[in-house]
This record gives sequence, C-alpha cells and structure tokens, in this order.
Amino acid sequence: MVSYASIPLGSWFGGLLLANGQPMVVIILLAGTIRTLAGIVAKFSPLGKEQ
Repeated sequence: MVSYASIPLGSWFGGLLLANGQPMVVIILLAGTIRTLAGIVAKFSPLGKEQ
C-alpha cells in the first residue's frame, strides 16, 4: 500500500516541476533514479531477506 502512495505524490511533484519550467527529461531521470535507489535500499532491508 505504501508503494502506491508515491503515484499521486509523484504526479503532483512532477507537475510542480513542469510548471516551474523544468524539462520532462529531468523529471523522468529523477523518477528513475528514485525508483532505482528504492529498489536497492529494499534489497538490503529486512524485507529483501525474506525467505
């Protein structure tokens, strides 16, 4: 459930960045970086060690 909370938050933040003149490529790279880092952190968390 927590992972779905990022969808409206990301939409709002992305819209805010676009409204302030940031190009779409910056938003895509930022979103990809955040998701990649979240996956890496999850890999080393107790949830990533579940058997």
